[in-house]
Amino acid sequence: MAVTLADVADLAGVDRSTVSKVLAGNRSVRVREETRMRILNAASQLGYRPNGMARALRTSRSRTLGLVLPRLDNPVFSDMINGVEAAARTRGYSTLISRISGANGREALTHMVTANQVDGVLVISFDSDRELEDALLGLPVPVVMINRRAVNGAGYVVHDSFRAAEMATRYLIEAGHRRILHLAGRSDGFNGSQRLAGYRSALEAAGLAFDESLVLSVGYDPELAASALADYLQNLSPGQERPTAIFAATLVTAAGALRTLHQCGYELPRDFSTIALNDGLLASLVFPQLTTVSLHSVEMGRRAAAMLIDQIVEGAPARGEILQPGELVIRGSVAIRPSPAA
Repeated sequence: MAVTLADVADLAGVDRSTVSKVLAGNRSVRVREETRMRILNAASQLGYRPNGMARALRTSRSRTLGLVLPRLDNPVFSDMINGVEAAARTRGYSTLISRISGANGREALTHMVTANQVDGVLVISFDSDRELEDALLGLPVPVVMINRRAVNGAGYVVHDSFRAAEMATRYLIEAGHRRILHLAGRSDGFNGSQRLAGYRSALEAAGLAFDESLVLSVGYDPELAASALADYLQNLSPGQERPTAIFAATLVTAAGALRTLHQCGYELPRDFSTIALNDGLLASLVFPQLTTVSLHSVEMGRRAAAMLIDQIVEGAPARGEILQPGELVIRGSVAIRPSPAA
């Protein structure tokens, strides 16, 4: 026999209406924390499962969040998705995931809201996308952006990409590297421009001139990073001083760079040191294992989902959050260069 709200209420020693509001995730209900926990523990002990269809009919909500992103094969996006789903599940929401591009963005978003009846939309994005921004404008539900600053007053959660890039570049400089190649994201996008600015800031703070020829704009594509680096190395003039280190804006472009360096016969990390932003399984699967500056991508997804649900349930205002970088994760991809002889 199915467990009911009345069963949970009896075990927790409270009335059914309080149980209903607490299990609905309504934080505006004035309930002592001890009572809230007693209700949640009772529901867990009895194995209570809410009737999502009945609840949707009563509240005109589907208790489903829409999550859209440009691609599904990026490991960092997987971390963000894990964070979103964990936070949504805790609050009694499910997540509907859809891959969209600029060309089909408006149609996909409209279908998600009208046909799938999501209560709000989370958008994971690399950088600026004008067509997507236009499509978000007319949505009748709250929107929260993940991994980029929002447009049109929507909420957002982003990394402090500037500071993370400074940390990564500074570590290479402290290891004795003076010519550092930057595999950059899109220069016209928020993350790409912030990481380029952080790289440049660290160079200038160390008294090193910024050299535009040492910046390769490869976006977030490992294949493009691999081919762009190969072209750069092949086109070095005889006698031209080559870089000794690479700062990659993302894990996947760092992996593409390592492939090219191996194919070109360089000994790593002796000939080329490499560091990347973000940490994850990929960093320990490549050779040499990548030194990284960790970013809190799971937490980013978790906070964005909580922010969206607060807007749906409580009418909370849209706001922005900036997550500070994590720690420097030292592995085997950065070599110490000896100081030049006096």
